[in-house]
Amino acid sequence: MAERFAFGENWEDFSKSLQYQDYLVARESLEKLILNLKGKTSLDVGCGSGLFSIAAGAFGAKKVLGFDLDTDSISASKQLLEKISKWDRNVGKVPIEFKVESILNKN
Repeated sequence: MAERFAFGENWEDFSKSLQYQDYLVARESLEKLILNLKGKTSLDVGCGSGLFSIAAGAFGAKKVLGFDLDTDSISASKQLLEKISKWDRNVGKVPIEFKVESILNKN
């Protein structure tokens, strides 16, 4: 397997320092990009910190799956989900799942 940079450590640092205002900016940018997620499933390939997966959940996606090859990224995503769910009550209304996985996995 080819060598790759472990972004997960950076995402863990990012997640720890993220403030509520940063989350709101991310939500707003997702809303401009994708106008309506209500009732849809969101798949975030290479989710990194999980920030946009979490924002998708806040906008009414019926289910959200974020995955990444990096275990530290998934750890950061889960930590950020816990943090943001304290700020935004809409986040806990839909299932948001994070998994260690590759898009190249045929299953």
